[in-house]
Amino acid sequence: MSLKPDPTITRYQWILLVVCLVCLFTSLGASRFWDQDEGFFASTAASMYSQSDWIVPSFNGEMFGHKPPWMYWMMMTGYRIFGVGEFGARFFSAVFGMATALLVFRMGTRMFNPRVGLIAGLALPTCLMFSVVSRAATPDIFLVFFSTWALYLFSKDGFLSDLITQESSPRANRLCPTKWQSWLGMYSLMGFAALVKGPIGFLFPMAVIGLFLLILSPMGSTTPATGHWSKKTLGFARRFGPIHFLKTIWKMRPMTAIGVIALIAGPWYLAVGLRTDGAFLTEFFGVHHWQRFTTPMDNHSGPIFYYPLAILIGMFPWSIFAGPSVWEWFKQLRNRNKHFPSMVFLSCWVGVYVGIFSLASTKLPNYILPAYPALALIIAVFIDTALSRQGASYYKAATLSFSCLVLTGGLLIATLPLVAWVPFNGQTIMEMTNLDQSTEGLFGRLAWIGLPLLLGGLGAVWLTRIGHLKQAFYSMSGAAVLFMLVFWNDSVPYADQFQTPQTIAKHFQTITQNHPDARLGQFGLFRPSMVYYGGGRLHGLASEDRLLKFLGSSEHESFAITTHEIYQQNLHLHPHLEVVAREPNFPKQGEVLLLKERTQTAARDVDLR
Repeated sequence: MSLKPDPTITRYQWILLVVCLVCLFTSLGASRFWDQDEGFFASTAASMYSQSDWIVPSFNGEMFGHKPPWMYWMMMTGYRIFGVGEFGARFFSAVFGMATALLVFRMGTRMFNPRVGLIAGLALPTCLMFSVVSRAATPDIFLVFFSTWALYLFSKDGFLSDLITQESSPRANRLCPTKWQSWLGMYSLMGFAALVKGPIGFLFPMAVIGLFLLILSPMGSTTPATGHWSKKTLGFARRFGPIHFLKTIWKMRPMTAIGVIALIAGPWYLAVGLRTDGAFLTEFFGVHHWQRFTTPMDNHSGPIFYYPLAILIGMFPWSIFAGPSVWEWFKQLRNRNKHFPSMVFLSCWVGVYVGIFSLASTKLPNYILPAYPALALIIAVFIDTALSRQGASYYKAATLSFSCLVLTGGLLIATLPLVAWVPFNGQTIMEMTNLDQSTEGLFGRLAWIGLPLLLGGLGAVWLTRIGHLKQAFYSMSGAAVLFMLVFWNDSVPYADQFQTPQTIAKHFQTITQNHPDARLGQFGLFRPSMVYYGGGRLHGLASEDRLLKFLGSSEHESFAITTHEIYQQNLHLHPHLEVVAREPNFPKQGEVLLLKERTQTAARDVDLR
């Protein structure tokens, strides 16, 4: 199946391009970097940029072995084009997010039809998790892009190059690409993915392809389609036996994979290993791969069902179709029509990422982000089928889904203000949870994000009830776009004002602009973004004695960031310490303080609020 010039496809691509520009680029630099990840990574890229060092990532004056260099290279390029700032650091994340959505459109068009491609492409920039990482100075969207492109090449030049019909049996040459250029392209992309997040960049896409081939590649005797369930189960299990497993690996051209990936990613890994005497590689592979998989790190653990719940939140608002989409997914797998290989491929795609990371001890929602393109396609298949058949069961499923959108929007509007303003047993929820009172206006402001969901959902329910299912999905899609617009252009910039550690660090930079040798330390309060907004190294002060010695230095003008709680414990007993700035300690109660040694003039106490 080849993609011939088609006005419908061209129109769909323009629609998707406009939605991506609106949802991913507007107000991209309107908020400061958010801790923890953006604070770490943007500061690291700024440090590498200032030193013109494209090899060794460094944070706060020390080697930073968390991630390979690709995202830093993208941020450094953004800094060079747009200047060192939030927009420059996030720009290429948005570019790669848009490119991924367009790539998923192409994949959906080849696998199913242009409408499936459009719906899946629209679902990505208008769902919570994908839009967050596409607008963040983090590595995740780059990994998603390269992984998706590699899997797209495999499908396009493999089983999609000669669609398998229900009457024809699968053959190996119809599953795998037959041209060496296809394998070269696939493994080159995986090599770039290895520069984004290490072995995950190639092991997981290869696992998806391998599982797909294990399931569909022909064997000496086929799995019986009928008969007792035990015979069918035994026949299916034989596909995972050692002989078939080794044959499948050989079909994937492992020597080509090793050579190409090593050629793409190897030079940087070799260079950083030599520059750091192996320290970077030890930390990267030993701590941030092995330990993260085997032990919960940074309190990021979770139950076995962690990721299904994370998907429901991360894919919102499109996750309102989760139930009927799973139902349609299983039905299409059971029917074994011409799209059966595509559905198996998507199943392997989701299964590998969700399954493996569910077994890992450390769990974070963004770990399974590379599965989001497949999830979007599965949802799109349900919506496309519902629009094509418009049977009673699809109308009921759509009505229930749209009702979930109405319910969510209504709950956001009704309950968020309750957090700050309605008392229960004499206390508001903010007071019960130790949230700072200065943020009470934030909850009322956030409630507005529920309005597009409520109105769009009500419109979709009404349109479904009168038989206009297509227009109902238009209403839902418009609600998703407006939801993202309100969230990123109103809620997030408003919430940014409460990022107080960044404000305190920026104030340090302001009052010391004529003192380039001034130093900033932290005592009991560390946020990675303070390194970026402080304009230099943030000195860690592990004890009260070190803090007093640091501030009392006669060689440098020195300041330190701490909390009001710590200050009240002991530091207020030292009369020579002066509070030069204070801010609310968002989101907790209390304040963040900027201290210095008292001068001969009267003490200053600057409130920046």
